[in-house]
Amino acid sequence: MQKQEGLSHTKQWLLYTVIIGSLPFVIRLTVILLSKGHNWELLWHPIDFVFMGLTVNISNINETNHKKKHREMTVFWSVILIIMLSITIGLLHFSEIAVETILDEQAALYTSILLCIVSLIYSYNVINNKS
Repeated sequence: MQKQEGLSHTKQWLLYTVIIGSLPFVIRLTVILLSKGHNWELLWHPIDFVFMGLTVNISNINETNHKKKHREMTVFWSVILIIMLSITIGLLHFSEIAVETILDEQAALYTSILLCIVSLIYSYNVINNKS
């Protein structure tokens, strides 16, 4: 194996995927800091966590184009997480347009955070899997 110059694969993943996935958090924080009143309750929104989870899982599928080891399992679990995150975002969007409250906002937030953390840990393991 030859020595690569520049950023390691993990650092590239961190810079490109995780930072891009974090943009909704950064944008929301910037808006709160620039707004009057600084409503900190708006800082954590479930859709931001879903976006981050979707971003890292899509990068997992892209990563398997370069790796042959465990490709089927990586794609399988990434697709399962993408489906779960997509259902969550669908419920969140539907609850925003519904006339009555149909979704517990705290449960949605906690579920989104959990799926995001699972996605980040799984993606980190996929990126660091030497194959």
